[in-house]
Amino acid sequence: MFVVRYEDLLDDAEGQARRLLRHLGVERSTAQIQAALRSQSFGVARERFLVAGDVARAKFLRAGRHGDWRGVLTTEQQVFCLSRFG
Repeated sequence: MFVVRYEDLLDDAEGQARRLLRHLGVERSTAQIQAALRSQSFGVARERFLVAGDVARAKFLRAGRHGDWRGVLTTEQQVFCLSRFG
């Protein structure tokens, strides 16, 4: 099993991508990894959804910041997530 924490992706996306690629036995250049990360950034993905008219998916992407959920989820939702997912 391969585990990637969201916080680790935010702190070091390129390092985590390299780790995943190594685990899968896939080789990619630094330029390819960086291009992939840029194309999947919150801003680029949000813009892509908006251009396609998919406002719901664009809104789903909120902020992409560590801990942002604490300001968005209700106390009940937070308790549920913490008890269910740790």
